Amino acid sequence: MRKITFTFILLLSLMLAACAPQTQTTDDAAAGQADGKEQTDSSNDDAADAQLVTEEDYRNAIESASGDDKKLELYAQFSSVYKMTEAEYLEYAALCEKAGDTVSARKALFTLYRSDPTEQHGQMLSDMTLKITPADDEKAEGLLDALLAELKKCEDDDFSPDAIKQIFASNDWMKSFYIDNGTFTSHTEFSSESLEAVVDSDNLYTRAVITSGSDRYMCAVSYNGVDAGHEQIADNKPEGKYYYRQKDAENVDIVCANGYIKDGHYVNQLDITVGNITYSGSFDDAGKTKEEQPQGFEGTVYAYAPDGGNYLYVEDADPETFVAKVGEIGFSEF
Repeated sequence: MRKITFTFILLLSLMLAACAPQTQTTDDAAAGQADGKEQTDSSNDDAADAQLVTEEDYRNAIESASGDDKKLELYAQFSSVYKMTEAEYLEYAALCEKAGDTVSARKALFTLYRSDPTEQHGQMLSDMTLKITPADDEKAEGLLDALLAELKKCEDDDFSPDAIKQIFASNDWMKSFYIDNGTFTSHTEFSSESLEAVVDSDNLYTRAVITSGSDRYMCAVSYNGVDAGHEQIADNKPEGKYYYRQKDAENVDIVCANGYIKDGHYVNQLDITVGNITYSGSFDDAGKTKEEQPQGFEGTVYAYAPDGGNYLYVEDADPETFVAKVGEIGFSEF
């Protein structure tokens, strides 16, 4: 009898324990609600992704997407299987650019142009700046390094632009720095740990400026010939040695300038070689010429040939106020 009573009490205790209400802390409840919300959002996105079959499915999913990241993901999928509308390509490109992905933004605009080749769409491509790093284009830095190596020779007597032309004409350069083999003007900015570069190019002209440490190099190639140069910089502004060289299509020197610049103008000594004659001029720290001016001459003489009879000048410039800025006496500003 005692055995039967003990068994009954034990069963009754187990039944009461099972029926007792379960308590939950506030933090646990909040965490559960948050997890539930995340799971709900994720479930909704996953469910929507699973149902993306038609164009309408993609458009509805994009319209109800819970943020720009999700929209970008959906637009990438949508554009890979369907032709989108102009408004959709433009929004996709804008979202890519906002996210810092100018490579995908340009691809979206180029796809739009290919499907609807209007002047406006082509201009959008030309106006866009492509910003890339080695992570975006594994060959770009190697191409710029090769170009930089050639530009460092620009002051040598045996400098030849042929190697630069070959780099610009290579398939790898075309892929990295051109749009549709130069149909449009492309503007590209590249940055890495060792250098920064700006490249503008189309099917008629290519210009590159490369900054490495305290040195900046420039080259421009067209059917008329090649410009190349080097300048020192401080605080990202030209200051110090300046060298500029221009060759014609036959690689013959047209002009060379060798001097010093500060705040955008020449200072100290400047030597300019035109043909077989080297003209020399001197300037103060403000960029004003120190050269003697011919009596009654209407203009400013800033450099003389060795014989003193020939000179270089700027017409209709007052020597009291004229400042010899780099871009104003026939040489390139980098």
